[in-house]
Amino acid sequence: MTIDGPLAADLSQEIDGILGPVMDDLRREAQQILDDAQKKWPVKTGKSKDSFELVTTVIPGTFEVEVSILSDLKYVRYIKSTKVGKDDNATRIRSPLQAHLLKPARKGKMERIKRLTEVLAAAIQHEIGEAR
Repeated sequence: MTIDGPLAADLSQEIDGILGPVMDDLRREAQQILDDAQKKWPVKTGKSKDSFELVTTVIPGTFEVEVSILSDLKYVRYIKSTKVGKDDNATRIRSPLQAHLLKPARKGKMERIKRLTEVLAAAIQHEIGEAR
C-alpha cells in the first residue's frame, strides 16, 4: 500500500493502527488462496501462475479495505483445464481462475466478514482506550 501527499505519514500510521489487524488477516487469507491456486495451476511454464500479486486497497474517506489477487497477463482468464466428472465420459472445461481463485475467495465470505468485523471493533476499542 502506498500513500502519497503531505499527510501521508500520519495517515498511514492511523490506517495501520486501526485497520492493520484487518489488513493482516485479509492478506494472510488471500496469500493462502494464492499459494493453493499456484500449486494446482494447470499451466506448467510458470509465467501465468507466477504473474499474480496481492494488492491492498484502502478506500479514502471510509474504513473499507480490499485485498485483491491480480495478474497483469490478460490471457489468464482464458486458460482452461479439463476436469474429469463422475460419469465415465464426463469432462467439463473449467477455468482455473474460477476454480482456484474466485470460488475459494467466495467460500466462507460471511464468516470472514463476521471475523473481520470483530477484529476491526477490537482495534477501534483499543485506539479509543489509548486516546483517553
